[in-house]
Amino acid sequence: MGTGAVALYLLLGAAGLPVFSGASGGIAVLFGPNGGFLWAFLPLALITGLAKGKRLYLTLTAGIALFLQLLMGAAWLAWISHLPFTAAANAAIWPSLPTTLAKLALVIALAPRLREIFTTYAGKVGRGY
Repeated sequence: MGTGAVALYLLLGAAGLPVFSGASGGIAVLFGPNGGFLWAFLPLALITGLAKGKRLYLTLTAGIALFLQLLMGAAWLAWISHLPFTAAANAAIWPSLPTTLAKLALVIALAPRLREIFTTYAGKVGRGY
């Protein structure tokens, strides 16, 4: 289900809806310098789906997914810009890494509670409340 949602997100963006960062959209965004970070969402949705709600698995898969997204995004940037990988990593990964790691920690901390809230809400919606 998560991979399907990500695929829909990418399709909506490719169709021109402003769903990407900076309210951008269009096929050019997917094939531009930052496209690798967007394409990486597809395999990452599969990887994080393996967590199955267990905190240890969530922490592990979220960390792996983050690492892979940064790696795929930098590799794409290197390829599209004809840069060495190290130059692309220096431009795309290192400047935002502290903020990215802080966001990861926040997601890991909040995910169990948010799942509980969403599950409770979804149950009420399903019962006609």
